[in-house]
Amino acid sequence: MVFLFGNCQMGEEELSEKQFRLFYASVSVKENWDQRNLTQLDWKKLDAPLQLGFYTEPVLFRVEWLDKEIPDELYLENQVAYFDSIELVQWTGSGPKWTTDGDLVPKRKHLFPNHPFPIFSIDTKSLKDHPTFYLEAKTVSNFLFAPKLLTKDGILQSVMETRDHFLVFFSVLLIVFILNLSIYFNTRNTSFLYYCFYILCSGFYQISYTGYGKIYLWSDWIRWNDRSLVFFGSIALWSVILFSNSFLLLSKRMPKLNRVMIVFSVLVVSNAILSLFWKHIIFDQTIHFLAIFVSFTLMGAGIYVFFQKYQMAKYYIVAWFCLLLAIISFNLYAFNILPDHFILRNAIQYGNFFEIILFQFALFARIQETKEVPIFFATVSKPRLSEQRIANLNSDQILKDIDSALVTEKLYLDEDLNLQNVASKFRLRTDQLSAIINQKQGINFNQWINGYRIREACQLMEKDPEKNILTIAFAVGFNSKSAFNDAFKRVMGETPTEYRKRFLQLV
Repeated sequence: MVFLFGNCQMGEEELSEKQFRLFYASVSVKENWDQRNLTQLDWKKLDAPLQLGFYTEPVLFRVEWLDKEIPDELYLENQVAYFDSIELVQWTGSGPKWTTDGDLVPKRKHLFPNHPFPIFSIDTKSLKDHPTFYLEAKTVSNFLFAPKLLTKDGILQSVMETRDHFLVFFSVLLIVFILNLSIYFNTRNTSFLYYCFYILCSGFYQISYTGYGKIYLWSDWIRWNDRSLVFFGSIALWSVILFSNSFLLLSKRMPKLNRVMIVFSVLVVSNAILSLFWKHIIFDQTIHFLAIFVSFTLMGAGIYVFFQKYQMAKYYIVAWFCLLLAIISFNLYAFNILPDHFILRNAIQYGNFFEIILFQFALFARIQETKEVPIFFATVSKPRLSEQRIANLNSDQILKDIDSALVTEKLYLDEDLNLQNVASKFRLRTDQLSAIINQKQGINFNQWINGYRIREACQLMEKDPEKNILTIAFAVGFNSKSAFNDAFKRVMGETPTEYRKRFLQLV
């Protein structure tokens, strides 16, 4: 494999199994180095990486150098960042030499200080007399140990390759965040706001997971570095629930599932808060379990909504598929079923990257489907009928077509629906659609849409008389109970409470 950097070309110098062997052994947390008889431990051959799942005991690794030729410089890198500590001990002529790295250790001030993964320099002069050295790895998380023994050229390539990959990854996140925040401020469409929140939370989770948080953001705050992974992982999961509820309109299309998601949101946020005060493996296990359940559930919800003629959900479905595929690939790599590769080691980041991009396509598809043309793009969007007069339009047919679309797709349930949305969808100017509604219906656009919402509300009250009126108001697209009551009385001539009471008496 060849890596290019500037005018320099170098081959990756990753050492082969013919040059060294790697073993591991589980040890008791109460044991100390001085008390161990290293030769009597139950050593097992390791073909990295080592995946032990949610394992909290220390694990000891033994590296045996086999080659007669010893490089001038030799480095050991663990390509997983979130270990509490990794301690290396090597016997030299003056005795054991100790080096420690990890989340609970201050940021390195030497030896590639901006590289996020734990890294150690091996004393090559001591390898002739002491060809065996040891590492002890500790973590209160999912135990995945992926060590590599590299020469000088190899470690330089690894450092630059890691930097370049994550520079692209975080740059794209930042660009997408700024773009969607700009669209939200121009449209006030809440889906874009929830999406921005999701990007922000995912970004901080990835910063913590990859080790860059310790490098650039909280290098002196060791306690926070130790707790940030579970906290941001929980908040990122909560943010995708909020975004999915807004994008798929779960509260209106699937109210039962929405109630389930509310319960899980409470569990996720509680897990995030508790993880800040109490470090325990249960919080990491909990968020993994909830993430699996939520991922499959929301993907299933996307499929259901897609078959309910909500076509823009197709990108949402593919986005979840990409993330789930990445999760499966990463675990196959972790269990040594798939070969070691940079992409597989960082499969979660790649899955998250494509998921975010596809969610963006889903939001733009929603704009295209409902023609929610943001002011941000207003200069490049011109209605085809901008020069026609309303007198030359078939107003009856236009209203019939709009009515069919509203009823079939239930667009009126979307609280962000407005005159511009509907007019653009049917290639009309806003003043044309407003004039048609005024001429044919004798009311304005908001009153016309509220009519659909009130009819839907009546059906919900008749179907479930015990249902809370505020819940019904939100379900049919209103933002407040007072607005719902005013619109209901204007359309029906009585309040929702009076209507429900009269309906129950008739039944």
